[in-house]
Amino acid sequence: MSNSGSKGKKREIDVLVLSDSDDETPASSSSSSQKKRAPPRDTAAATTAAADDDEAEYQRQLALAMAESLAAVEPSEGVASGGASQSGATASRSSGATSREQMEKERLARQRAREEENGGALKPAYKVQPAVKRPRVGTIADVTTDSAPSTGAVASSSSNFVHGFASTSAPAPPASGAVSPAKNRHAERYWNGALHRVSSRYVPDSTSFSFDDALGPKADIKTAIVGAYVMDVEWVCERLGGDFPVMLVTPTHSKENLKGEIAQVIPEVRLNTFQCSPRMQQLFSGYYGTMHVKCLILYFEDFCRIIIPTANSVDYDWDRIDNALYIHDFPSRPFDAISSESPKSPWANGTHTSFTKNLFKYMEALGVRPRFSNPLQRYDFSSSNKVQLVTSRNGWATGWDDIEKSGGLTSLAKGVKALGISSGGYWEIECTGSSYGKLDDNFLRQFLAACQGIEPREYFTAKCKSPPNLPMGPRSGLPIKLIFPTLASVDGSFGGRPGGGTLFFPSKFWDKSDWPGRKLMHQGISKRQGVIAHTKHIVALHKPGPNPPADFKHEGWIYTGSHNFTTAAWGSLSQQVGQQARLQLANWEMGCIIKIEGATEAEVERKASELATYVRPLRPYGKNDVPWQQEKYMDDA
Repeated sequence: MSNSGSKGKKREIDVLVLSDSDDETPASSSSSSQKKRAPPRDTAAATTAAADDDEAEYQRQLALAMAESLAAVEPSEGVASGGASQSGATASRSSGATSREQMEKERLARQRAREEENGGALKPAYKVQPAVKRPRVGTIADVTTDSAPSTGAVASSSSNFVHGFASTSAPAPPASGAVSPAKNRHAERYWNGALHRVSSRYVPDSTSFSFDDALGPKADIKTAIVGAYVMDVEWVCERLGGDFPVMLVTPTHSKENLKGEIAQVIPEVRLNTFQCSPRMQQLFSGYYGTMHVKCLILYFEDFCRIIIPTANSVDYDWDRIDNALYIHDFPSRPFDAISSESPKSPWANGTHTSFTKNLFKYMEALGVRPRFSNPLQRYDFSSSNKVQLVTSRNGWATGWDDIEKSGGLTSLAKGVKALGISSGGYWEIECTGSSYGKLDDNFLRQFLAACQGIEPREYFTAKCKSPPNLPMGPRSGLPIKLIFPTLASVDGSFGGRPGGGTLFFPSKFWDKSDWPGRKLMHQGISKRQGVIAHTKHIVALHKPGPNPPADFKHEGWIYTGSHNFTTAAWGSLSQQVGQQARLQLANWEMGCIIKIEGATEAEVERKASELATYVRPLRPYGKNDVPWQQEKYMDDA
């Protein structure tokens, strides 16, 4: 999106992306100069040329459809920013969901008002150039260097925390790992991690999280990292308050900024606030993928909070549609335990698990500067040993070592394997997301294998693209259920069709009778009936089958994070005879998986139903059901 001021002046602002399709291509990719494919880097890449052309055309059409479909509607009354409205619960389902375009207009109005106060100057919300150093205000130089800042370079309320350690001992978490007794949500702690829903104004409840709930006692935050594919910078800064250091992780919105430069939010929006984007690699002509990760990492004096939500950092996602989050708190360690470690490095912390170490290394890959990792030595992360991180990194990867670093399906398979899954039986998989794209049988089987802990390198060759003899279960076809709202469910939702602007199912796929996902589709109905779902879940359940082995365990796992069920999120493998395997991953993605265990199959099913945000058991599409397709149906809103 571009916004211009007076003639000859271009308004440089932070861009609020109006969609949440992780398959979006820059609008400029439709130009004639970009319709020609770049020469393939090697013959392995050349084998995917035809598929890439088809994918590029799909990306262009999808981007155009999204731009045309998001029409503004009037917001509901009586709702404060960042919170759930009690009156909203009784609102008509067919009226007034606030669209992202309306939110963008409101944000631009606030920005213009701020500019008028500054004498009409056109100021960007953040800029790449280092800001002028001023007392008690941090600058880019303070974030990009490893040495301690000079006196006054970072606000005094935060500098000792970021670059040193307090000498007090922190209280230990409850031995049981249960949530601490609390008078309010901000006093609650989640020492063993927990899955929760994000709040909705339409169906308020006492267990869901608003953005303010997720922040906890925000007056005590010392440092924060906030990442999202769609971010309203001003809204996030308003919610955070204070002047502690903050790093915002967002996609790059310009082809001129693909190297991961750091920028600074202007002081009029918030002090000590920086923005970074990861490096992006062009995958084929005009297509770079995107940074689709959502996260919040909050450092307090006595604990650290890690949140992996499916919601973007905009009011709409935290107040109207169905989303979920994983939240985990970690207590501070006694000072003597920290001071005894050598070298004094955030990575020398002996309590790190694969989850936390991989998480913060991944943050650095996204462009978060080491200064925001310095506090890691303070906390005890040992309670995260049962959580596994799953990530994807944008770009091409050649050879299994590089493919494993890039992640995607390999990261998922490794995470599942680390859970200690038993052998035998078969698996049933349920996937829900906000975007579907091109699928083929190979990808579906590769995904099913990863869900069982089978890594691609165990089977993938030039002559074998999918795992052979993969157990399919007693039913015909693949035991994968794809979940997406039908047109009827969107029509019956609180927001109606205008509220379907965050869901993407291009008709070009559904209209193909041989699209492999057709027979796998199931209705996506939120437990909060009438609330449109934006959640990204995978529920995988291990079934015993007729003759399970003696060591078979009733188990499963659930994924929560940013990955949709697309090759852009999980990756596409290719290989020619005599050459190394090659992976194409379009997006930066992140999520986590936690194990589900029970004494019986019924108990595992019950726990899965409690954790999932949608209604189980699932119902398959009827013969007259069609998925919500906004390029077809939004015009009728």
